[in-house]
Amino acid sequence: MSPENRAASPLGPLPSRGRWLAGGAMTSVALVVLGFSGTALATQQGTPPSQAAAVPATGDKCRHHENGGTDEELYGPLAGSPAAGGDHGHDKDKCKGATGPTGPTGPTGPTGPTGATGATGATGATGATGPTGPTGPGGGATGATGPTGPTGPAGATGPTGPAGATGPAGATGPTGPAGATGATGPVGPCVSVATSWDEREVKYKAVLTPDGTAYAGVYDFNAPNPDEPAYTWYDLTDGAVGYPENPCGISIAETMNEVIVEVVTTEGEVYETSCEVDRGEPDTLDCADPVVWTPASPQPGEEVAARSVPVPGAGPLAVDKGLAKSGRRT
Repeated sequence: MSPENRAASPLGPLPSRGRWLAGGAMTSVALVVLGFSGTALATQQGTPPSQAAAVPATGDKCRHHENGGTDEELYGPLAGSPAAGGDHGHDKDKCKGATGPTGPTGPTGPTGPTGATGATGATGATGATGPTGPTGPGGGATGATGPTGPTGPAGATGPTGPAGATGPAGATGPTGPAGATGATGPVGPCVSVATSWDEREVKYKAVLTPDGTAYAGVYDFNAPNPDEPAYTWYDLTDGAVGYPENPCGISIAETMNEVIVEVVTTEGEVYETSCEVDRGEPDTLDCADPVVWTPASPQPGEEVAARSVPVPGAGPLAVDKGLAKSGRRT
């Protein structure tokens, strides 16, 4: 603290450096009264402390006088002090005592005024979409209908529905022109049957089946089975010799204990074979093994004979077909 700012001392103007320089008269009086030397006077009048011989070489720079000043403040730098070129700055303040304990933390000061609002920071990245919130309560007014969205892609074709009811028949259209004649189809199967019944007790039958097989049969009314009389059939095709490939019709006749069977082909050719009749109860047939078929010679159409001229008044000649079965049995 500067001595000029302190209160005046009871001893008069001595402590106050400003007052020491007030005037020569006062200075003389002070020298007489206090007995100061000329050297001391020179110091009070402005001579630097380092040049004043009367300044104590050593003092207590930490000692305070009654007016509050220390020796160093009153008399200038003391010997060995940093200000006098001593201590070389190793001890900058030797008046400083040991550090006392840390005092208690003072009360928190009042909150300072709010600072100015800083500049707006850059917009942060959009956060992840949060979970869908619960459905709010209903009852609100229905909002206006939004615009129609774009047409979505066509869906997959659904399954075919059930067939509808048949509609009414339309009117018959006009008859179209006749088409071209188609090619002649293959000849269908030939089926034929023939019977020879010249006797009251027995009859003979020939049959041509669709597969081209020729059969001959005997039906005897005097057989042991009068309630259910039956035919006895003979296959004239299986293993036969000379049988045509395309038979289409058949006939049978019995004469002189012989049965003659004939077939005609699709080309109009005639083939025949025969079997002997074995008389008995019932009558049976005795056919050759193998059955031999002989073509007619000449075939129809190969040679045509001239027609005979009938004699006027003459009837047809009687033909002897032989005796009846009952008359020839022995």
